[in-house]
Amino acid sequence: FCPLGDWKRALELLDGMHRARIEPNVISFSAAISACAKGRQWQMALKLLDEMRGRGTRPNVISFNAAMSACAKGGQWEKALELLEHMTTDGSGVSPNVISFTTAISACARSGEWEEAIRLLEEMEHTHGVAPNTHTYSSAISACEKGGQWEKALQLLDMMRAKGVRPNVVTFSSAISACNKGGRWEAALGLLNEMYRMGVPANSFTFSAAINACSKGGKWERAVKLLKEMNVSGIEPDEQCFRAVISACEKKTTTASLPDSHLQAGRNMAQLGALISACPMGGEWERAVHLLDQLDKRGIGSESVSFGTAIDLLEEYSRHQEADRVYAEAKARGLLRGFWQANGTLDLHDASEGLGRVILRELLSDLQTRKKHNTA
Repeated sequence: FCPLGDWKRALELLDGMHRARIEPNVISFSAAISACAKGRQWQMALKLLDEMRGRGTRPNVISFNAAMSACAKGGQWEKALELLEHMTTDGSGVSPNVISFTTAISACARSGEWEEAIRLLEEMEHTHGVAPNTHTYSSAISACEKGGQWEKALQLLDMMRAKGVRPNVVTFSSAISACNKGGRWEAALGLLNEMYRMGVPANSFTFSAAINACSKGGKWERAVKLLKEMNVSGIEPDEQCFRAVISACEKKTTTASLPDSHLQAGRNMAQLGALISACPMGGEWERAVHLLDQLDKRGIGSESVSFGTAIDLLEEYSRHQEADRVYAEAKARGLLRGFWQANGTLDLHDASEGLGRVILRELLSDLQTRKKHNTA
């Protein structure tokens, strides 16, 4: 009929049919209503539904579903429910299907009307004999998530599993987000582990919700671990993920008895840890150095301490090449040079374990290079 979502073009074609004295059929009207739904034109969708009735064209289930979808996307959950009620009670001759109920529940979810969503979920099966599917349950759980009802969300998840309906990434993500809002980090991680066991791949929204849950619970180690898991899964963390991890790490170090310098070092470690743990393998040491510069400009820790922190973290995550490059950059800036004594001995007593390994690697590399030159 027309490109999906091109509602203006759809209306032009429909108008052209009228001018050519070609009476649009239910397929033509339904396609135009669907285009309005994709274009978020709920008022026009309802107008077309009324028009087709006025022309004696009886809407079918596709027509009603498209109109409800338009209302859902336009935040008009009450109008979506009115359309569903018209289908079920007004003798329209159209029986709602699983898409009809799912769309209506989705409309409730978008507006946080969790009680209506649960009512529809119960009604569709018990009154109309329509079995909910994965998308239906996901929409209902999303409604509970937006309404701050984490216990209801988990109950619905248990219900769908008991009925043999397999949850997908949207289902789990909504449930994990509900746990996050309810301050239930253990439940959030439990759901994430269940996803792994079922082979359901997590996405950025899933990880973000789980990381936020750990952050609120002060579980900084778990938050950082999740950030590393995102890297392994090839999922790019967004700013919200970084902020959540940094917040969790700051909670670890923020104590009234700690001096400001220690608090700054904690924030330094948090931000560097969040960045480095999420960097793809190889070639990202420049990002760490850039962050070091930003931290130094804001007065968060000394430059030498920042570079030492970065090297330690890179070593911890087995990013040896990046650690070597950051160390070389630090040396080029005249930092981290106090380990060679006047008598030519190397004293690493004041060096951290990670920094010590980097310095020893450099020393061994230099010795091997000299040996090659001497034997050449």
